[in-house]
Amino acid sequence: MFEILAGVCLLYVLHAIYKYYLRGGINLKQYGDYAVVTGATDGIGKELCFELARKGLNIVLISRTESKLKEVEKALTDKYKVQTMTLAIDYSRFDAGAEAKVKAALNSLDVAVLVNNVGVSYEYPKYLKDLSAAEVQGLADLNITSTVAMTRIVLPRMEQRGKGIIVNMSSGSSAMGGCPLLTLYASAKAYVNQFSSSLHYEYAGSSKDIRVQSQTPLYVASKLSKMKASFTVPTPKAFARASVKQMGRETLISPYPVHALMLWAFSFVPESILLKQVMGIHLSIKKRALDKLAKAKGM
Repeated sequence: MFEILAGVCLLYVLHAIYKYYLRGGINLKQYGDYAVVTGATDGIGKELCFELARKGLNIVLISRTESKLKEVEKALTDKYKVQTMTLAIDYSRFDAGAEAKVKAALNSLDVAVLVNNVGVSYEYPKYLKDLSAAEVQGLADLNITSTVAMTRIVLPRMEQRGKGIIVNMSSGSSAMGGCPLLTLYASAKAYVNQFSSSLHYEYAGSSKDIRVQSQTPLYVASKLSKMKASFTVPTPKAFARASVKQMGRETLISPYPVHALMLWAFSFVPESILLKQVMGIHLSIKKRALDKLAKAKGM
């Protein structure tokens, strides 16, 4: 039994070394001229724009705030001589008018990569009953509805051209069998995983080279996570570089090597033990957040 386990571990390590360190990334430019990135002005989304531009792709930046879009666009064009376009879109209000605006802007572009990066988590871990109706709706709109809507916008032209890559930013919380106190967030990201895999295989048997991928990072140092960078918590720039390298590869992947190793290790821990530990961590985070809010109100 020990020999079998050791053999499995060795095979995993060898495959991981090849996948993360020896295998090169796909030439994304062979799929088209443009990358479209939602949630493009902060954190992972912003750094993905820079990394995709470094690979020679023109960039369409989509986010809510016009001023921040222009700021990132200027920094991007100052560093890389690529064409850019900005679209100020609020995905929490993605009505027919906003959808028509995005369609009109992207209709004539040869989109190589769509990155559905926009999303939202909890302000801090909460019980389901403590979420407001607005929070529940926001979790669905920004994590699920935006992903499906943007995919439906770019997919017809990708299908017409016979190629394209769609990358949906999920979360490691969706790959652990559960995530108490972040229940709706983890569940929404699990939807993204299932959506990505199912859509990928809709095209896998066709003559078209359309690839759909879900990426499952753990914590990244960003405004969304409120975490500081460390060995297990990469900067957005470090994560973006790993993310782009793996685009178009496996249908479901955690692109940052340390995260992949952690998720693999978690898979050996009985669910009851793992999720009790997660629950304890989230209760501690919740307490610190509430203490901080109480202190702020008392000032």
